[in-house]
Parts: sequence; C-alpha cells; structure tokens
Amino acid sequence: MPQKNVIAYFLHENELADINAAMPEGEATESFVIGEIEEAEIDGLRSKGMIIQVLDVSDEPRVTQFALQGGKKMLYNEVEPKDFDYSVSNYYRVDLIGPLLEKWRGALQSRGVYLKESIAPNSYLCRLDSTAASDLATLQFVRSVRPQAEVDVRPIATVRAAPPDASAGARMGVFDVRLHDANGMPAVMDWLASNRINIAGQSRRKVRIYAMENSAELVALAQLPEVQSIDEFVEPTLSNDRARVLTNFESGNAAVSLTQTGQGQIVGVADTGLDDLHPDFQGRIVGLEALGRQGDASDPNGHGTHVAGTVLGDGAASAGQYAGLAPDAQLYFQSILDATGRLGGLPIDLNDLFDDPYQNGVRIHNNSWGADTASRYTVNSIEVDEFVADHPDMLIVIAAGNEGVGSGTQNSTGNAQPGFVDWLTIGSPASAKNALTVGASRSDRTSGGYSNLSWNDAWPADFPDNPIADELISGDPETLAAFSSRGPCDDGRIKPDVVAPGTNIASAKSSIAPLRNFWGSVAGHNGRYAYNGGTSMAAPVVAGCAALVRQFYVDNGHDPSAALLKATLINGCRWLSGLDSRADFPDEPNFHQGFGGIDLTQSIPNPIVPALRLEFVDDWQNPGHGFSMTGQRIRLRISVNNVMPLRICLAWTDIPARALQNNLNLQVQSLSNSQRWLGNAGLPMSLNIPDPDNNVEVIQIDNPPAGDFLVQVNAQNLLDVSGQTYALVITGDLTSGFTPF
Repeated sequence: MPQKNVIAYFLHENELADINAAMPEGEATESFVIGEIEEAEIDGLRSKGMIIQVLDVSDEPRVTQFALQGGKKMLYNEVEPKDFDYSVSNYYRVDLIGPLLEKWRGALQSRGVYLKESIAPNSYLCRLDSTAASDLATLQFVRSVRPQAEVDVRPIATVRAAPPDASAGARMGVFDVRLHDANGMPAVMDWLASNRINIAGQSRRKVRIYAMENSAELVALAQLPEVQSIDEFVEPTLSNDRARVLTNFESGNAAVSLTQTGQGQIVGVADTGLDDLHPDFQGRIVGLEALGRQGDASDPNGHGTHVAGTVLGDGAASAGQYAGLAPDAQLYFQSILDATGRLGGLPIDLNDLFDDPYQNGVRIHNNSWGADTASRYTVNSIEVDEFVADHPDMLIVIAAGNEGVGSGTQNSTGNAQPGFVDWLTIGSPASAKNALTVGASRSDRTSGGYSNLSWNDAWPADFPDNPIADELISGDPETLAAFSSRGPCDDGRIKPDVVAPGTNIASAKSSIAPLRNFWGSVAGHNGRYAYNGGTSMAAPVVAGCAALVRQFYVDNGHDPSAALLKATLINGCRWLSGLDSRADFPDEPNFHQGFGGIDLTQSIPNPIVPALRLEFVDDWQNPGHGFSMTGQRIRLRISVNNVMPLRICLAWTDIPARALQNNLNLQVQSLSNSQRWLGNAGLPMSLNIPDPDNNVEVIQIDNPPAGDFLVQVNAQNLLDVSGQTYALVITGDLTSGFTPF
C-alpha cells in the first residue's frame, strides 16, 4: 500500500493509541506523532476528529515566499538547487523532513551544527564545518543540504526578470547590510574600505552603504561569509502622506464608558514633533527628545501633535470634545523630523530609537511612519522584533502604510479583482512579527473634511473602477480606507493585525503647522484642532486602547507582556462586514483587515457588557515555565455558559528573523460534544493544518455549548529551547478560571 509521511496530532491518550496502531514506527512527542502511514489509514484517523498533516505533498517546488518578479509581486516558487561544492561556505541551508524533534536536534548538535534561524517550515540556516556538510545529507531525517549562496543574500529589489533600461543609466542606491553576528563587523568594514564603498552609518550587526544598483560590488559583498542579507533601504515617510484625511474619534465612544483612562501609563510617540504648549498635553509630558533637529522638538509639520492628541490628548481646549483614547496617560515624545522636513532623526538601528523611552518607563510606543517596501521583512523589521524579544513588556504599535491601490492600476500587484484594493503593500517595519500593525478602516463621520468625496474624486488614478471608485471616504465603519496597506507579508504572514478608524479624524493641531498639511480645520476652539487621516491616524487609536488595556492589567495586579496586550486587543476584534473588508477571503483573518476592527467592549471586562469575563496566562517573567522541546504541550480546562461568544487568542514574542522561529499552535475542544477548533482555521489559502506562519492564533466560537472546554497549546517546532513563553487570553460568559487538565 502507498505510504505518506505525516504528522498526526492528538489531544487524548486514546487518540495517541490509535495513531500508534496506524503507524507503529512513528516518532512520538507530547502532542503529535511523525512518521509514515498507509494512505488508507489517514481517513480513518481523520474520521475520529484528529488532524493529519501530510508532509510529502508532491515533488513540485514549495511555495516559500512572496517576491518580486519582473516588477510584479506574485507567489515565488523556490526550486532546490543541486550539486553543490560543500567547501565554499560556513553557512548552509539544511532542510529536514519534518519538525525539529529533540533526537534530531541532538544528532545535528553532535556533528557541530549551530542552528542559527529557521528560514521556512522545516528549513534552517546553519553554521557548520564544511567537512560535516556532506555527512548531514546522509541522515535519514535530512532532506537536503546546500551552502548559503550569493542569490540568498542579494537584495530582492535589485533582482529583475529583465535587465533595466540601459538609457536610464545605473541608479545609486542605499543598502542595509546585515551580518550573521557582530564579530564579523571588522572584516566587512575592511572589505568596504578596500573597495571604496561609502558608508552612511553602522550599528551592532548592520552597515548602511551607498552602492550602484546591481553592481559587481554588491554581488561580491553578498559572497562574503560574514554577510547574512542585503536589503535596499527605502526612506521612511509619514503614514498619512497619501491620505491627509481627518480624525473623528467614534472609536472613542466605547472608551468613554470604560473605567480606564490611561492612568499610570506612559506612552511613547516617535514623530515629526510636538506642540508642547497645546492645552491638551499640559502636565503630562514626561520626556521630549529632539532627534532630528538639535535642541528643537517643535512640530512645524503637525503630524506628530495630531498623532499624540489621538493617543492621549485630554481635550482641554475643547471642553473634552476631542479627547484622545487615554486622556490620563503620560507622554514621552521623540521628534524625528530633520531640518529638510524628512525623518532623518531616525537612528541607523531602531533598537536605539526604543531604548531611551523604555528606560524612562514607556511600555507602549507608537510609530505612524514607515517605508514602502511591498510587504518585505526588512532589516528594520528585524530590529523591531529584536527589541521586543529583548524587552518582552514593550508593545510597539506601527502603522501599516498607505500604499493601497486598486487592482489593475499602475502600481498594483494584480492579485485582487478590478474594483478592489490589491494585496502585498504592507510597509516596514510594519512587517515585524512582534509589533502590533494597524490598518485603517473608515470612520462613520458624514460631515467635515473629505467625508463627502469618493475615493475616485480624491485619487482617480489609484481607484478608477467600481465598486471602490464611487464609495465615500467615510460614513461606513464596516469598510476599510482604500489607501490602507494590505497584507500578507512576503512570507505569507497576516498583516495588518488589526484595523481602527483612519479617515476624517479630528485631533490636536500644532500652532505652527500650516493648514495645508491637513484636510481642514475643525471649526471653533481657536484653531486648536484639525482633520487628518491615514494609517497614521489609526495606529494611535490602537496605542491609546493599548494603554487602557495595560491599565486594566496593572490595576488588577499583573505586569503584562507585549504579547498579552496584543492578544487581548486582537481577541476583542469585531469582524468588519463591508464588501472590501472581506474581498477574496471572507473568513477571519484575512489580508485586508487582519483579525478585524478594535472593539474594547469585547476585549476587557466593562460595564457595557457586564457578562464578559476574562482569564489569561502570561508567564513572560518566568521563561522556565515556557516550552523547552518540540512537541511539548500545555493543557488547560475552563467552563463556560452559552449566552455569548467564546473567544480565545494565543500570542507570543518570537525570535527575531524573517520566518517563524518558534512555532506554537492552539487547539480547543468542547468536552461536552467533542467538537474541535483549530487556531486560525480561516486563514486565506488554508491547508487545514496547524498555522505554520503566524505568532498570533485566534479561535472564536459564536455559539459555544455550555460546559467544560479543553484548551491545548503545543510547541509545533522550536529553534530555541531555552523557554518559549506565551500569552493566552479567553473571554466569554466564563464560569471558572483555568485549571490544569
């Protein structure tokens, strides 16, 4: 009988017995068994409710990333090269036949293999002695071994299917060169000096250089063994540069009825500058850094003051009418506007941007800026992930970007249907795994600013086709802002994580910013407020909400991790019903709205929904309680009534690198009727297997049967076994807390 290589997942010991009977030679862990099984046995196990993942699907190339080909973004099929010279590199790609089982890890380590990072499911970048490389290929669980090649390192933006137009000439570019580790910096700096490469700056593991696009020097640099990757650097801009709409703040209505106001929380904002004399911030500015103009943190642009007002302005100049989400929170502001009006105050390494605020008590940091990098995971994205990994209680909120365009237009990817907004436009560092990335929905404001304009009225070249062309910029909160950048990331991860109102937003106006930088002045109040918009305006809505959620936990005696704040906000999201919000993929999550629109009334206990109860697990300060081997599981029991939806969200801070490094998975089972649910089961193009890509997983059960539920979290695959912690949030009409199962 034909056999397949599979992973069989189980929740109970009787299921393990059934799996062992079907594949007695399998390798068992606490939560799954991997091995060969006859095809006829697969359906039998599935009929008993078990998830069976077939590993050897076909001999065709695996789809591993979204990439650029001929100027158009599309699925990129990676073909495994053959016949390598194993003596040319210390870094190799090693592909396994399945997850990194502990006995396989031991076999690799005994041969001197250092597993540096996961670059795709079951594939690793490894450092090893060249004499051991050919020996690895003989191991039964190793599918292939090849040296890291120059094509793995070169910047994707410089790779074209056809040569550039010769008449245009070569283009000087700026590139970020990331090293495998800091020890390689002297050798790389010597090479750059000897080749007369101009250096823009350097940090721990990164050098920013100037070089001609597709030059021989870039190719040679990519061949250095110390170099891990080269990214073309795209200058960050404000995330409202295409959509200076306005700030209405209807999302704040829910916050008004909550008991939290941001008291005791310090929120960091890095932006153009701050009008520190604006009445809405008085007495609550605890830090003001001038990073772009020495000694000058003022706001001649107006963007930064507007963003800060959305987060935590107290509305003093408007008798509270235009208060932000967290009006009692304190502000630590970093002005990154330089003398040329650009964001030159951003440091070479973003770790340096976040460090001072963190040392001064900031635990939520808003960033309404980013680079148009077509959903790529760039070096700046890695740096955000690094900082959160090193500071697990720092939530970094980032605007998704405003690069959304109609499918079929000049700058589109051509993936969506005409008349809908296309995919693959997430900026960076918004593609970071450990950040909370925010897209923009439309507010329900029907007057003021651009509320009576259609998308085609405002941007006819970007939105020429119906239905999006004739829809109004605001007025329907179930729909998305057409400019809002869509996912996925280039490795298939869901971004944005959430959306929040980003059109027609009213907030504080800097007194020295010209009105032309906005979409109109809010009448009255001595010109202290203006309309604006973009994902720049949506991100601070979420940062303010995060301050309220953090206050909830602190007031209840818990110091929350960033993963817990992220899980709590995502867990409460409502699924927007608009046609464009659900285009192509109607199920949660999708590439347009991520996990949905922020809704605090479903996130934390509140007077509006008095039956809502929240339970959580958050062991970030006790890594010894986390996962320390592949296959390990944690099982919890909880009891619920059936009068409201049951929501469960798992989130964790992953190791910084492009792909998922430590992969956890979520399963839930009703012990009353044995029904099961899998985290992120509604993923676009799902294969009905545990999610291999995202470090957030959600299950929502609209009509849960009353009774006990089993909640299981398992370590599907671990690169690092030092103790992967996680955050787990569950809300509903709960009748018990978590107890071990």
